[in-house]
Amino acid sequence: MEKAFHPSFRLNGRNLSYEDLTEVAYSLVKEGEPYQKDAGNFLLDWCDAHDFVPQQTSGSTGTPKKMQLTKQAMVNAALETGQALDLSAETVALCPLSCASIAGRMMLVRAMVLGWNLYLLRPDSRPLDQYQGVADFVPMVPLQLKNSLPHIHRVKKVIVGGAPVPEELLRDLPDGRTEIWETYGMSETSSHIALRQLSPRQTAGENSEGLPPFRTLEGIHCSLDDRECLVIDAPSRLEAPLVTNDLVTLLSEREFFWLGRADRAINSGGIKLHPEQLERRLSGILDQPYFLAGLPHPELGDELVLVAEGETLAIPEEDLLGGVQWDSEYERPRKVLLSTKFVRTPSGKVDRIKTLESLKK
Repeated sequence: MEKAFHPSFRLNGRNLSYEDLTEVAYSLVKEGEPYQKDAGNFLLDWCDAHDFVPQQTSGSTGTPKKMQLTKQAMVNAALETGQALDLSAETVALCPLSCASIAGRMMLVRAMVLGWNLYLLRPDSRPLDQYQGVADFVPMVPLQLKNSLPHIHRVKKVIVGGAPVPEELLRDLPDGRTEIWETYGMSETSSHIALRQLSPRQTAGENSEGLPPFRTLEGIHCSLDDRECLVIDAPSRLEAPLVTNDLVTLLSEREFFWLGRADRAINSGGIKLHPEQLERRLSGILDQPYFLAGLPHPELGDELVLVAEGETLAIPEEDLLGGVQWDSEYERPRKVLLSTKFVRTPSGKVDRIKTLESLKK
C-alpha cells in the first residue's frame, strides 16, 4: 500500500520511507521481542503484493476464525479515525497493544497513513511506565487505563476498548484535559466504527448509567435486525452490511446504546437480563476475574449465577451480593460458582462457554 504511505511516518522516533519498511520488518522479526516480532510480521504482510492481510477474530464468542481484511478498508478506517479525533500528521502515538490483534495492527496502519510518530510499547498492564514523555494519542484496554490514571495527564487523547469499561473505572476517570473515548468495533470492521466520550464528561443524552450513546464515524450507519441486534453499514470498509450479535437500543442511524451480546442474554422468570450490564455494578466490589451467566432452572427457565476465578471468593458472598443495589430480585445472582482457572481465548479474553462447561466435569 505504497500509495497510502505518508512521508512523515516515524517508528520509534526514526523516519522511515516505504522502501525501508521491509528491512525494518525483517529486523523486528529476527531480533525483536515477541511484541516487536508481531509488528514486524504485520509490516511484511502490509508490504507484500496482496491487496489483503490475514486476520483472526478474537474468539470471544466462539472458536476464533481466520478472515481477510482488504488493505484499502484498513486505510479507510485509519482516515476515518484521524478525522473523528482530529489526529493529523506529526501526532505522537503509543501502541501498548499486541500487533497480532486488529487493535495493534490498526495503530501501525494509522501511523503509516496519517504520518504519525509511533512508539511500540510492550503490551503490559502499565504502559505509561515505559514512556516518560507527552503523547497525543494512546489506545488502551480498561486495565491499562485504570493503572495509567496517575499519569494520564501526559496523554491528550485515549481510546479504550477490548472489553466494557467497569463502573468503578468510570467513576475514577478524571474530568481534566485528557479526552477519553470508549470504542465499539470488531476485527471484521477493521477496528472501531463508533465512539463515545467518557471524559471530559458529556451529560447530553446520557442513559441511566450516566453514559452517552455511541456515535458512528462519518459515513457509517446502523439499523436493527429482527432480534434487535446491530447491523452495520460501512461501505468504506465492508462489501455488504454486517449483522452483529450485539443487542442495542438504537436512537438513530448513527447513535446507539450497547446492551450486551444476544448469545449471553438470560431469560429468568420472564425477565430479560444482560450480564454485561450487571457486571459493571460489581466492578468496584469484587477484585478478581468474574462473569455472570445463566444456567438452566426448572422454574425460572434460567437462573443468574456469578462465576469467579480462584479457589475462594475474595470477600464473603453476602457482602458481595448485598453490596449492590439490584433493580429486582432477578438481577441478584442466585449462586456463586468458583473456577480454579478460567478458559481463555488466544487473545486473552475469557471464554465463558468453555469455562462453564469445565465446571460440569
